[in-house]
Amino acid sequence: MSKTIFCDLDGCIVHHPQDFVGVSFSPIKIKVLDGVKDKLLSWHVKGYKVIITTGRPDSQRNELERLLANEGVFFHKLITDCGSGARYLINDREPGRLTNKAFSINLDRNVGISDVDLYQDAAS
Repeated sequence: MSKTIFCDLDGCIVHHPQDFVGVSFSPIKIKVLDGVKDKLLSWHVKGYKVIITTGRPDSQRNELERLLANEGVFFHKLITDCGSGARYLINDREPGRLTNKAFSINLDRNVGISDVDLYQDAAS
């Protein structure tokens, strides 16, 4: 059974500039945070599907995908236009089981995901 990780782009995978207001800047620049590439690769090896989400506009999708690939950032899909507000993950439970299948991890901005520990045992 594969598991899916939804991870925000700015502030979790790439450096979130202080003056970034979520609109667009040209040319698009990214700086991958320390340890991110190794963590994403380790999740891939374990069979996780990685979906990157961002509030950046869909007009930047192709360029972002190209920049991330050039930097060696592994992911399965990029979802753009998510807005800059709160995000919620909603999932069901299997009938007859009380095991949660949805989890949330909030990180300080620009810390990166290298130290993220997933709830592997709880979601198995």
